[in-house]
Amino acid sequence: MESRLENDEPEPQRRRISHRTSQLPVWSRILYNIERYTVLPAVALTATVAVIALVVAIAILDFPKN
Repeated sequence: MESRLENDEPEPQRRRISHRTSQLPVWSRILYNIERYTVLPAVALTATVAVIALVVAIAILDFPKN
């Protein structure tokens, strides 16, 4: 018995989601993709480290100088 993935056909659920998101406006699709990837632990950890590094860099550079 062959699976659907061997025939290069997406899973039925993935097809339904893809169809639903393709009907959304551009900004909604962008927000959907951001939400989809930010729930991944590696992405969340990387984003957290990047924000902390940015805050430290700004503090070291004493930005903004008044």
